[in-house]
Amino acid sequence: MASKAVANVQIHVAAALEVLQKALSRDGVDVLLRFLSTASGTDKLFSLIENWTKLFIVYLRLPRPQYSNKHEILIANGVKATARIWEVYLSGPRSSPLADRLANLTSAIGDSRMLFRFAALPGQYKSIVSLIKSQSRPLIPTLQSLSILGYYTLEHAYYLAAHKVLNVSDKTKGLLGLWSIRSYAAYVVLQVIKLRGDFAQLKKQEAATEKTTEQALELRVKRKGLENNLWLQLYYLPMCLHWSLPGGFFSNPVWPAVLNTLIANAEFRSAWDRNLLLGPIRN
Repeated sequence: MASKAVANVQIHVAAALEVLQKALSRDGVDVLLRFLSTASGTDKLFSLIENWTKLFIVYLRLPRPQYSNKHEILIANGVKATARIWEVYLSGPRSSPLADRLANLTSAIGDSRMLFRFAALPGQYKSIVSLIKSQSRPLIPTLQSLSILGYYTLEHAYYLAAHKVLNVSDKTKGLLGLWSIRSYAAYVVLQVIKLRGDFAQLKKQEAATEKTTEQALELRVKRKGLENNLWLQLYYLPMCLHWSLPGGFFSNPVWPAVLNTLIANAEFRSAWDRNLLLGPIRN
């Protein structure tokens, strides 16, 4: 039994070393550097770090559990363990100097990502102008471009107002934040509708294609991309609902932290998969 367990461990270690060797190969390093040299790749990496750190902060600040009647009796009777019981079972949020320092880190990362997104505004305006000039204006992409334009514009206005760059009232600042998220929520709903049509079209293409052909492989890759995109939008939906309401939807901070981490993971994987499709860099 022990030898079998050792053999299994050796197999897993060998597999892990093979993956590491492949990642550290010349092609692997080149692909990684290409990914990190793009604005999207850098943003997705920092998003991953930011949201996993925020999830850890929530864990560090989790409230202590309520102590039971049994513990109250022990405290009342002056048992020696009273001090320890009070320390462990005292209810209320947990203070953590480490969580405070990590919160400062995530705040800095969030500010840097927001400033980088200012550069995306000209591209959004350009896409809207292109759609207006185009003779064929597909409904869903046009509405999505308008909603993303509203999201970026209102989000950055909210950011400037929150940092006292724009002199607006607290009520106006709150409305900017709410409507920026509601604009993005409209994009998410439209994307789910669009994906439904994409899946239907893909199903027809798969039915008309032989499973052993190169085109079938391309369709499988396309299906994987659509499935990843669908999961991403499903993660976004509850978060959009949460931030679209003045008081929020989730009372427990764990749920937003978990959903934001899932979103960051899905976005990073999607961006990384697109990067891999480009293949290794050739000199």
